[in-house]
Amino acid sequence: MNRPLKRSLAACLIAVTVFTAAFSAFAFYFVKEAYRQEINTVINIAGAVLPENSNAEQPFLAAAKGETDTFETGSTILGKYGYNEHMRLLENSGYKKTVIILFAVTWGLWAVLTLFILAFFISIKRRQSRQEKSIAQVLEGYFSDDFSFLKDAEKQRLLLNQQFADTLFKLGRNLEHKSLLLAEEKNNTKSLVTDISHQLKTPIAALSTCLTVLSEADSQEQKTEFLARSLLQVDKLRLLADALMNVSRLEIGMISLQKERVNLSDLLVRAVNGIYDKSMKKNIAIETSDFKDLNLNLDPKWTAEAIMNVLDNALKYSPEHSKISIHVQPLYSYVRVEITDCGIGIEKSEQNKIFRRFYRGTAPEVKNSEGSGIGLYLTRRILEEQGGTISVKSEPGKGAAFILQLPL
Repeated sequence: MNRPLKRSLAACLIAVTVFTAAFSAFAFYFVKEAYRQEINTVINIAGAVLPENSNAEQPFLAAAKGETDTFETGSTILGKYGYNEHMRLLENSGYKKTVIILFAVTWGLWAVLTLFILAFFISIKRRQSRQEKSIAQVLEGYFSDDFSFLKDAEKQRLLLNQQFADTLFKLGRNLEHKSLLLAEEKNNTKSLVTDISHQLKTPIAALSTCLTVLSEADSQEQKTEFLARSLLQVDKLRLLADALMNVSRLEIGMISLQKERVNLSDLLVRAVNGIYDKSMKKNIAIETSDFKDLNLNLDPKWTAEAIMNVLDNALKYSPEHSKISIHVQPLYSYVRVEITDCGIGIEKSEQNKIFRRFYRGTAPEVKNSEGSGIGLYLTRRILEEQGGTISVKSEPGKGAAFILQLPL
């Protein structure tokens, strides 16, 4: 029995005992008061009668001590004035029996109450034991890797108080959810480390090869060539490191999107400026249809980068002297921004996969191009964090249309 329960039991027993003792004291006082009243009656009679009848003093004392047989005569005389034999309470056997019964009932009641309280607390103790056992079983299940015990939840519920059971099972479900999230986070972290290692191997290996050849080159021409190649690989590593940094910061919540009222035209201009040099090198025109300008509640920096990633992806897989179109359509609760290119297109089976972290398509053009498979993943995460979405419509060889939905 735990300490609070023991304290409650002790308090109840003390309360019952104090009440019984107080009641017994009151009964004893009542008897004593009755005896005192009887003595007062005798004293009053002696004071009224004996001074006028000094010869009656000895017989009176003998009668008061019960040494005479004059009870019936006295009872008859006093009966004329409304008195009866019950005025002599201490010598009334019925009264004595009443007092005895009163005490017996009082302490008998105390014994019954004591037993009832003990039984009550014993039942509470047994219920607590069952609850503790049930809680131990529930927690043991929730902290294990096997959650099949939830099928027996109703059996567990029968062992618990309803309200307490509901609270416990809500806690259990939260623990289960958090355990699954921790397991998922662990797997994601493992996958992230693996993916980063894979992404770094290629440029590091290429840089190592270039530096080895550079150190062994005999002619200045070879040194110049492989120095340029080394610098190119260093630049790729820098871009990859920046992308990986953004992914890791986004994954662990270090990137905090700060929403503010931003002009849609400004977002598009900022995104286009980020890939303008690349578009000029491939002579790819970026066209934007006329639209009614709007102010949106978005993070300007990261939303512009999300749009720029889509444009950069379109540039990468579009042929020279082609074009990229941006079409804006305001709708009821969001703005639809559609970016269309004339590139290689995307297989239907890969259209959902391209938004995964580090995923790159299986087309030869994709494998032969530089990339990390991070840009579209970042775009999806940035838009979803702000209540937006991104999807794609495409056919192989017919270009692709990326649909961005930005909340108003």
